[in-house]
Amino acid sequence: MLVCKYSDPPSGAVKNIDITEYVLRYLWSGDVDQCARRLEFEIAFNTPDKDAGFIGLDLKLGGTILLEYVDDYGESAELFNGRIFSRKRNGNSYTFEFVAYDQLIYLAKNKLCLAFYNAKATDAINLVCSKIGIVAFGGNPTLGTLINFVADEKSGSEIIQMILAKVRADTGIMYAASSINGQLAIIKQGTLLEEYIADASAGVTSADHGENIENMINRVELWDDHGNFISAITAEADVNEYGILQGIYKIQPPVEGESVDNYKAAASLLNGIESDTQLHAIGNIQCVSGYSIVVREDVLQGNFLIKSDTHTFENNTHMMDLTLTYIQ
Repeated sequence: MLVCKYSDPPSGAVKNIDITEYVLRYLWSGDVDQCARRLEFEIAFNTPDKDAGFIGLDLKLGGTILLEYVDDYGESAELFNGRIFSRKRNGNSYTFEFVAYDQLIYLAKNKLCLAFYNAKATDAINLVCSKIGIVAFGGNPTLGTLINFVADEKSGSEIIQMILAKVRADTGIMYAASSINGQLAIIKQGTLLEEYIADASAGVTSADHGENIENMINRVELWDDHGNFISAITAEADVNEYGILQGIYKIQPPVEGESVDNYKAAASLLNGIESDTQLHAIGNIQCVSGYSIVVREDVLQGNFLIKSDTHTFENNTHMMDLTLTYIQ
């Protein structure tokens, strides 16, 4: 069961009222390339001249929405905690539609100018959060990659993506930013949800799978600022199979103590076959972007990263649409 509560912006008087009975539908979604999760919801609405007995809600822009999932044992888990960014009245269907984002939307909405010199990745992420007033989750992994770059007029989310790209080049591990109880959480991409298997018994109703080499890069050339070729990194098997699909990396002057050298940074540009899988199933609130699941279907077998997710709650049913990519 879902419980939805609303509070006015700081200047308002309404605090923490339960609006669950008014909500007709929720769309709760996220994407691995975006920090903030999105909540679209629709409430019943009417005017006194059309229905004198109807008690309407006035949900203001900037108001806070708290969405919790309560299980059969009364245990609750916070799904969403964010602010209303848009609202639209639909007079024909007697509904009011709202779009809210969790607190990490402020990473995307704020531009920063920051310089990092031999800074640990964890410290750099914490600095970005502090500049915008976002709290970093206490259970985040310690990322020791040393970074050196200047972020000029970049959004907070862009800077964090730049930092995590450095970490990937250094360690080979991909991390993503997510939200836990309104705090910035750094999760290892592909962390397996061990208690969920996507198969017929889990209510999978359809699964479509495709593959492409549209974004493949199987050869990266390294060049210096004077136009001199330095070397190349090649994925020979992919070149032989699909032809040369090349990228260019301009080498950077060495920085004392930096964890990411030019070779690591260039190698991180290599990209192989991409898969695109769409899965429709009965919803599971654990299936969110950045984590991975086991799929056992007629045409799909293996571990898949959740690239994006949309959960629909309507008429006492919970369905989800997942975009997946195969994990080699």
